[in-house]
Amino acid sequence: MAVVPAPNERGSFVLISRTIPNFIELDSAKFEKHSTEEGLEQVVAWRREHGEAQKPGREIYSKVC
Repeated sequence: MAVVPAPNERGSFVLISRTIPNFIELDSAKFEKHSTEEGLEQVVAWRREHGEAQKPGREIYSKVC
């Protein structure tokens, strides 16, 4: 957790935060569903074309707010 002091000036300010990258591993069916829901059909297609579709899927992600 970080503490950011508020500026003394008047005006508009933007604060952006980013999470620490997280790792998930899902079984093949859940990973395919998750990838499709996230709009990553190219990942599903690549896994099928390369014989990876039946293996668990892994993802590293972080969020920017």
